[in-house]
Amino acid sequence: MAAKAGSFVEKLVPLLNRGANLAKAQQPRLERFWAVAKVELAPPGPGDIPKITTGIKQAVSINRIANLSVKEVMLNAAVCFEIFLCYEIGRIVGKRSLVGFDIEGASHFPPIKKS
Repeated sequence: MAAKAGSFVEKLVPLLNRGANLAKAQQPRLERFWAVAKVELAPPGPGDIPKITTGIKQAVSINRIANLSVKEVMLNAAVCFEIFLCYEIGRIVGKRSLVGFDIEGASHFPPIKKS
């Protein structure tokens, strides 16, 4: 048993060294990722609310919509369709069925007795 453990350790040491080297090589990338993620994934603060409202007003303005090209309209429609498909796939996965919800007690009713 001790011989097996010794051979296992001998095989494990190079793998651990490779993992340590890989982690050391990826450290600058991870530091950059965390620095960007802290800024980009932070929730909006109170100072951001006016920017958000003006952005929504600009996105919904009639003048902007009237000046869109056909290519931009088709691109926006494709994005909306993609969001709809993701929603539907999530709904199907969530209910674990393609058709209807399985509500316990709602599918098998006892027969009604006539008096």
